Amino acid sequence: MKNVVLVLYLAFSSVSIVAQDTHYWTHQFGATSTLLSGANATVVTDNSATINNPGGLALAKQSSISITTNAYGIDKGNFIDGAGVGYNMQSVGFNSIPLILSGIYRPKKFPKWTLGYVMVDKVRYNFNATQRFDGILNVLDDAYSVGDEEYVAQVDIKNNISEIWAGVCVSYRINEHWAIGLGNYGGYREQQFSYGHVARVIANTTGTFETVSSDFLYNISYVNVRNIVKLGLSANFDDFSAGLTVTLPGLTAYSNATLNSDLTGNNINYGTFREDFIANDRQKNLKAKYRSPFSVSLGLGKEFAKSKVYLTTEYFSGMNSYVMVEPRPNDFVRPSGFGFENSRDILLVADGRRPVMNIAVGYQAQVHEKIWILAGLRNDNTYFDETAEDKGILLAITDANLYHGSLGAMIKRPKEDLCIGVKASYGRSNTIQFENISEPIDDPLLTGETSDAVYKYMGISLIIGYVHYLN
Repeated sequence: MKNVVLVLYLAFSSVSIVAQDTHYWTHQFGATSTLLSGANATVVTDNSATINNPGGLALAKQSSISITTNAYGIDKGNFIDGAGVGYNMQSVGFNSIPLILSGIYRPKKFPKWTLGYVMVDKVRYNFNATQRFDGILNVLDDAYSVGDEEYVAQVDIKNNISEIWAGVCVSYRINEHWAIGLGNYGGYREQQFSYGHVARVIANTTGTFETVSSDFLYNISYVNVRNIVKLGLSANFDDFSAGLTVTLPGLTAYSNATLNSDLTGNNINYGTFREDFIANDRQKNLKAKYRSPFSVSLGLGKEFAKSKVYLTTEYFSGMNSYVMVEPRPNDFVRPSGFGFENSRDILLVADGRRPVMNIAVGYQAQVHEKIWILAGLRNDNTYFDETAEDKGILLAITDANLYHGSLGAMIKRPKEDLCIGVKASYGRSNTIQFENISEPIDDPLLTGETSDAVYKYMGISLIIGYVHYLN
């Protein structure tokens, strides 16, 4: 029994070291909000209020339709020494996100009421990395295999997340300065994660061909559909604006998860003897109890003769650790029926989040009758909480705080606005290796002890935004 526990512990401790986007402010939405780095998100009175602050809709001067996208972008996440000294786990991806489609409509018979609709690409994150070692090292115990052996090992990690929101909003103008609003959104979240490990050693044995090997595969995919409600309050005076937005925790309407895991060992070392090992299970139609937090956002704006400054801050509540996906208690270790750890004991998926506060500042200046320059900065703190690992496997452990900066221009025309600019992002944190395939030892997984690694993130995007006014 102790041998089984050792193998399972070694295998699933490596799964928990996963790269994931653990941030709330990676993307901003709306033509001007994106270039101002979200600094005006809470005080906006244009179409982006449909997602940022529904209270601002009724203060919008014109009905409009907007399409905004990061037309071209590239980001890179790199775990330096993530699979061993000199063996980085790096993912480079091209993107065209975020995308927003939104519109505002004001009924002529009810001028104090404004309706809006919106669809946004809220989260889109892809991390795909692989690393391989193929060489001659002294891996196995010399009492069994003397000298250096042929050693091959490979680590593969894929983590793909997509979350889309779509919803409708209604806003009521109390008077010329104050308005309130309500937004109701459906969120569709999908995540596919896989972790693969393979290691092979050819032993130096006399008269026979013997190998020592370990294989480990873990896959999980889930879908979660939930309802999110936003409440908004907006104030707009001659040269001053303010806004308050409250986002309630999401309520799951539907979820489904599938997971499978396979762990095999051949001729692996248990200290005084060598033995084979097999564990396998696949389960579908599980619940994915994904949760999203409560948040409150406060924004201020000040207008001068030919410029505007903005400040927005948002607080996201923490969430105590919880079991997100709970497998059924099927047999996992084979042969079955011997009372070893089952899938519920080993394959639980957990989540948990620490509280986060982000701040954004933005500046907008008129340099021509029809041209404005926009710039913004914001932090984007991670919500990762490592204590949730006590409940099960985490699908998030990257704890780098990110920083985003943007710069661009807005060209105003009678019936349309065109925005173009760039956004750059950076983050760094100290972390732990996924595995150590460059310094393997004769343990059940044929990898070495993990040590420190560094995670770095960089991204740059070309932003193009377009707003068309209907009246």
